[in-house]
Amino acid sequence: MSEEALVSRAQRLHWDIEALVRQGLTGAMVRAKHHELAELYCRRARELLPKRDFSAWPDAFAAITHYAEAGGFLDAYKTIDWALEQCDGFHDGDMMRSELEQLTQWLATVRVPPTLADFARPVPPIPKIAA
Repeated sequence: MSEEALVSRAQRLHWDIEALVRQGLTGAMVRAKHHELAELYCRRARELLPKRDFSAWPDAFAAITHYAEAGGFLDAYKTIDWALEQCDGFHDGDMMRSELEQLTQWLATVRVPPTLADFARPVPPIPKIAA
């Protein structure tokens, strides 16, 4: 995906999320959009940070934030771990490490309400009992 297409898709997702939240929707549809947005930001960060492009740090932070908003805490923590590995190659690596530590603390406070789909489980077969 080109840089222009990525930016355009990210803007569209932000607008979609804003519109859904304004309508009072906070369930699976909003979470799916947050997850897609997190993936876009993460892709850009993973492409640019290894090249020591400082402009990609906001993308890494946005990916972590949107993963959390989507309820994807494992992805958020994995992204933090990966980003911490990238800090060493930057002049301001200690500052980035501090920001990532703050994001880690923030993640512990995020609560994503479950949707009904989160509770949907198949009912196990119930054996027939002869009376």
